Amino acid sequence: MRLVAQRPGEIAGTSLIGFQRLAQRAGLVARHDPDRGVVALFLILPNRRFVQQLHGRPPLCRLTSFWLGRLWPAWETAGMKVNPPRPDAAMPDAVPDAVIVIFGAAVRPDGRPSETLRHRVEAAARFGRRFAAPLFIPTGAKGRYGDAEAIVMARLLREAGYSSAAIRPETTGTDTLSSVRAVLPMLPAEAEVYAATSAYHLPRCRLLLRLAGVPARACPPPPIPAATQVTKRWYWRLREAPALPYDAALVLLLRLGGRL
Repeated sequence: MRLVAQRPGEIAGTSLIGFQRLAQRAGLVARHDPDRGVVALFLILPNRRFVQQLHGRPPLCRLTSFWLGRLWPAWETAGMKVNPPRPDAAMPDAVPDAVIVIFGAAVRPDGRPSETLRHRVEAAARFGRRFAAPLFIPTGAKGRYGDAEAIVMARLLREAGYSSAAIRPETTGTDTLSSVRAVLPMLPAEAEVYAATSAYHLPRCRLLLRLAGVPARACPPPPIPAATQVTKRWYWRLREAPALPYDAALVLLLRLGGRL
């Protein structure tokens, strides 16, 4: 199955009725059960595109706007539906001995990968040399600039010497949780799965994959910090503190609702 977003720009109502409708669309709440509308509170999350718009503002403004932004955009998962896989999502004939899922990061305005994105791909490419037939699944949708993050990462992997047959881009994931949901149907049953991302982001990626039923291991993260500025590094680290249990609760709710 595949996950695609419906009407990603849709605005969520802040009333209980708005929350209830979002939960109904996500399949977590039955239409005849209005008392459980509060469950939809878990479906309002900061969107990556919203975060990108905060760049250049004062740190306190960015942090405050980021979490207040939970009440503004309807997170794409609320509008997702399950579709059959596209033909390009087919697995290669050779059974891979390792599947490396690379989580995306921003693409620069000129279309080049950001340093964070490049470092994640480089770490995954180095790790892939340990295996005879690795399969790479870079995941990340199109952001504000350039191609989809997954397409940019696939290009870097080819430049690193990997063939197109060893790369299966996933171009619909707009954040960590939607990427996890999107790659699930692309994972072969027998291969070991590894999560490749920055060090601060790795615990959440592994936890979400494991809660979704995939015993993922860690790809050694890039040795270079995700940001050169200390304040920015701590911003992303502190962001993980609420994001990890928040996304974990979402995965559990989605599994209880039969969406995973």
